[in-house]
Amino acid sequence: LEMLYGWPIFDYIEYAQHRFRTRKSRWRGYENSLDETLDPSLQTMDNMCFSSQYYFVTALGGVGICMIFLSLTIILRANYSPFNDVFAPALVLFILFTALTILKATGKAVEVWDIW
Repeated sequence: LEMLYGWPIFDYIEYAQHRFRTRKSRWRGYENSLDETLDPSLQTMDNMCFSSQYYFVTALGGVGICMIFLSLTIILRANYSPFNDVFAPALVLFILFTALTILKATGKAVEVWDIW
């Protein structure tokens, strides 16, 4: 594409790597410095600099969508109604508690092991 259309792709990737290495915060998504020359729909993706953080978030979103699809498929095939289940509110509270605990634990692990 670079030779065919004259788009400086290699230079852009090098510049994105430079921006990722010289970021001000640990998580690149927290920074608000968007490139105004790009289309607004591409600015947030450009903000992640095609870094390991970008691919992590993309993979996590993809896995999350697959898990939602799988769970809805199981619920529909089993003719299960969570509104008729007595245990469902307790299960929801347990899932929220577990998610918050994992969020705090991973936040501490990131600081201790100096990831990203």
